[in-house]
Amino acid sequence: MKNSQRIPMRKLSMEMKQITKKYLTSQIRQKLSQADRPGSSPEEEQRKISYQSYIDAFDLALSALEPTHRMIIHNDYIHLTFAFWWEQKYSRSTYYRHKYEALIQFLSLFANL
Repeated sequence: MKNSQRIPMRKLSMEMKQITKKYLTSQIRQKLSQADRPGSSPEEEQRKISYQSYIDAFDLALSALEPTHRMIIHNDYIHLTFAFWWEQKYSRSTYYRHKYEALIQFLSLFANL
C-alpha cells in the first residue's frame, strides 16, 4: 500500500472505538436479558441473538490476532488501562506501528465475519 493510500490512524481508532462501544454495550444488554422473565417476546429473543452474534464476531476477530496486536486492542480499547501502559514494553514508534497493524488487521477480520 502506498503511503498516500494509508488510512489515517485517527480514522481507524474512531472506528475501533465505535465497534468496541457496541461490543461492551452488547455484553451489558446480554447480561441484563439473561435475567429476564419467562415468556420473552420474539423481538426480545431476536435482540438476544443479535447481541450474542455481535459479541461472538468481536471475540473471534480478537482471538485471531497475534498476541501483540491482541494486547494492544485489549489495553487501548476494551479495558482502558492507563494511557501510557505501553511505554515499559515498546518505543513510541514501535507501539504506533503495532497499533496501526492491529487496527488494520482487526477491522479487516471483523468486517469479514
